[in-house]
Amino acid sequence: MIGRGEARQVQRVTAEDMKVLPPGANPLKLLASKPGVHFESADATGAYEWSTSISLRGFNQNRLGYTLDGIPLGNMSYGNSNGLHISRAVISENLGGAEVSTGIGALGTPSTSNLGGVFQFYSIDPSTEFGATLAQGFGSDNARRSYARLDTGDHQGFAAYLSGVYSESDKWKGAGSHELKQFNGKATYSFGVDSKLTALVNTSRRVEADYQDLSLEMIDRLGCNWDNYAPDWNRALAAARGQYSGGVNSPWDAYYSGHGVRNDDIYSLAGDFGLNETMRFKANVYHHSNRGQGHWFSPSNPSNPGTSREIPISIRTTEYAIDRTGVTSAFTWAVGGHELEAGLWYEDNSHSVQRNFYYIDGPVKDDYFLRNPDQRVWLQDYSTITRQFYVQDRFRLFNDRLTIDVGAKSPNTRTTVRTPLGTYANNSSLTAKKTLLPQAGFNYKLNDSNEIFGSFAKNIAAFALGVGSPFNVPQAAFDTSTRGLKPEQSRTFELGWRGYGQGYEASVAVYDVKFENRLLAIAQCVGILGCPALYSNVGSVSSRGAEATLQLKPIQDLS
Repeated sequence: MIGRGEARQVQRVTAEDMKVLPPGANPLKLLASKPGVHFESADATGAYEWSTSISLRGFNQNRLGYTLDGIPLGNMSYGNSNGLHISRAVISENLGGAEVSTGIGALGTPSTSNLGGVFQFYSIDPSTEFGATLAQGFGSDNARRSYARLDTGDHQGFAAYLSGVYSESDKWKGAGSHELKQFNGKATYSFGVDSKLTALVNTSRRVEADYQDLSLEMIDRLGCNWDNYAPDWNRALAAARGQYSGGVNSPWDAYYSGHGVRNDDIYSLAGDFGLNETMRFKANVYHHSNRGQGHWFSPSNPSNPGTSREIPISIRTTEYAIDRTGVTSAFTWAVGGHELEAGLWYEDNSHSVQRNFYYIDGPVKDDYFLRNPDQRVWLQDYSTITRQFYVQDRFRLFNDRLTIDVGAKSPNTRTTVRTPLGTYANNSSLTAKKTLLPQAGFNYKLNDSNEIFGSFAKNIAAFALGVGSPFNVPQAAFDTSTRGLKPEQSRTFELGWRGYGQGYEASVAVYDVKFENRLLAIAQCVGILGCPALYSNVGSVSSRGAEATLQLKPIQDLS
């Protein structure tokens, strides 16, 4: 669906649209059909999270914004410091729709990374009818997925559902499997003339065996089906000792195995209150906790060094924790031909990341949370406070044919790092803030089936945390590299046309984007070695482009 009436380039999908995807598929795959959106993954359904990536008009995944029912999901990266991936945030069968703004997101979007656009996801509400849903799916590579849901039906304005899913499949190449357990619970209570309370509880327990990352050179040399060595421990051990076979010429061509383990819990309570005929107030209080580990059988750090049990492989982990609580709010007032809106977002986020090694004597299962490391290399604790205030005015002219949006926001994100172990930056802070970031747009209805639109916006991004961030370097390097460091910033113009009629919808848009102060973590060694990256402002990028959409429905109910 095309964002009819919007001043920005907006595309929408509904729950019906999502039915074309197989159960458990990444919802981003469907949004990839929209102009300006590019999605990649290493598996057919996009379920292997480490490999998935999405971009909008050239902005990569880490520079976009994401929300679920208004709850910020951070930058949705795998090593996330302030959120989680949508595939863990909600069961795919419970998604009720999604909206992608391919250049400029809504002004009040709670995101510290939305330089190039925003993805907004919405979960379905409970049914007003009592009922149960059971679904079972099977597929290749021993794929199986079980989904169950129970709806209470409506009881004097109260309705709720409880649902769960268990999904498992083998990798399509190599050894190992992916397992996902999720629970979703949602309750709504409608009262008064036009008010509603919504409570949400979503949990996720995910374990996935990793595929080996492949470069083009590796594909040419080892083939597309190349993967990690498991279950062949002897070959992994030989490679770690420099004894290669079968085209391998480096210890980094493969590892014995690797796993990603993630536990997430989301809780929220939202209220939407119709105060009177002209005033509304919305608020959403949320909490998200995360625990994660990334495991690799590393050939760069021996187990039990200096003993008779020494072998050249150990399990290297990057371990994450997130504990964040926040609130979003918005007040709207329709008065004198204007729709005034003001809102606030506040979040308190505690995030920790550490690098550990676990010694082994041979091949072991590592598809669970490891404890009591034999070697802890470094540990960093981050405390981040985010405040964002915005105001907007929407007014209409020429018998409501012209709609104009004018507003601004004032984001402020301050992070302080403490490093109990290691030589990285300690008791140091960075703040990304702007007193005023303007946003404006218009929509003009040429007639009942044609409209033109245009918009302009400026945005900044908060500084990254964790591995590859400006904090994850020695103190002297931090002091040098952050002197005068500015946050990344984007400036976007877009102009377009939309048309719609019997059996079709269409749009054409052109855009001009300036991306300034691009901050890049430049790797100094193979990633698994964990060398401090060189963090640098590499300048700016300008891009101009055009995109077009045509949706035909020549036969009713066929799209």
